[in-house]
Amino acid sequence: MQQLLDLKSMTGPRKFTRERTLDAITKLIATNNQPLALADNPAFCNALVSMRPKSTTGDLPSTYNVKVQLHNKFVKHIKELKQAITVSISKS
Repeated sequence: MQQLLDLKSMTGPRKFTRERTLDAITKLIATNNQPLALADNPAFCNALVSMRPKSTTGDLPSTYNVKVQLHNKFVKHIKELKQAITVSISKS
């Protein structure tokens, strides 16, 4: 069975930065139920390099980088949640 591809035009930052790449890969892994090890997968790394051939190994986030990013974002979210709950309770 042949399927039609639903190709969508992607808009977003055009300038490459390591931080944006790490953020995008972290979101991909967290929101699509992907394993953390995806970041170190050679085929995935090759796909990233094919999109930006000037990339070096240092430009690509590792599993460790993704894990730290996820942890930090989770801790920040929990702090903000606690603060919102505290404010909500104090207004009641």
